[in-house]
Amino acid sequence: MPQLTPRRRNQVAGMLAANMGVCEFVLCARISSVVDLGKPENLHGLAERIAAAESVSFLSSQMLLLQPYLESLLAQRQTSRPQGYHQPQGTPSHAARHFLTQFYSQTVNVADELRRPIYLCVSKNAVNIRQILNLMSQVDWEVPDVMSEHSSYIDILLRELQVFAMRLEEVGSRVPVPSSVHIVLWQQVIALVCDTFVEGFANAGRHCSNGGRGLMQLDFTQFLSKVEVILGSSNSGGCRGRGVQGNTWRNCIFGSNKGRVEAYVKAFYQPETGLEQWIRDHGMEYSTKQLTALVGCVSQNNKKSRQRLMNIIEEMDRSGR
Repeated sequence: MPQLTPRRRNQVAGMLAANMGVCEFVLCARISSVVDLGKPENLHGLAERIAAAESVSFLSSQMLLLQPYLESLLAQRQTSRPQGYHQPQGTPSHAARHFLTQFYSQTVNVADELRRPIYLCVSKNAVNIRQILNLMSQVDWEVPDVMSEHSSYIDILLRELQVFAMRLEEVGSRVPVPSSVHIVLWQQVIALVCDTFVEGFANAGRHCSNGGRGLMQLDFTQFLSKVEVILGSSNSGGCRGRGVQGNTWRNCIFGSNKGRVEAYVKAFYQPETGLEQWIRDHGMEYSTKQLTALVGCVSQNNKKSRQRLMNIIEEMDRSGR
């Protein structure tokens, strides 16, 4: 880092000592009129979101490099005081140190955390969740035998993910999409889709036969196999096209979401005696509605057992789970 002249060093230290007192209020930021965050075709302004989020992240990394130097400037300013000078806590230098500490802890150190909420506005619109839930509600989950064909909503869901991947590829042709951003986007999309699977299966509730449970497994297995093809694509919409290794993107993107759906489907096969322990072990992972639907299906012919399990769920709710 180039050395500052003594005069410039004092100017920088003086600016820090001002503790932002010269401007207590700032104008509310306004988005440029040329930025369109409402178009699905450009993924709701993903290119602009990337420029904003990654710029803030870069500035944060540079400010972290500058932190020791800025602290040294304040220390030099303190040591330049006349011998025996006692600085009260209300002086500008003391306020500057407090401001610098606060600035790094509350602003710089959390800048990277802005990425997820910024990109979530894109991810949550990748799939029409309401439409998928509506299609799942139209599936006959009371089929007598295990089906050999998956449900039609899976094809519609996969098509929406293919469209998302193609749009992501198109954005990548205009602006660089870092692999870390790619991973975050797909993480969020897959998490939302897995939540939709659990909610849709829960809505089947008591109207689910053994064949219907098998259909749930078949649908989710079909989804996993096909979405891995999309994610493993060599184009820039897939993870392999971004140079991300297979094991890396599988672990990062699917995480615990895959297991959460699989565990919920398998719970429909639990005997009444084993469901109580399953609820105690996994109750934190599912909503009250989802647990209630599970109990209603497994214990539909045993009112006493159903009430006992419902009491456990209510007890967990009261204790905050």
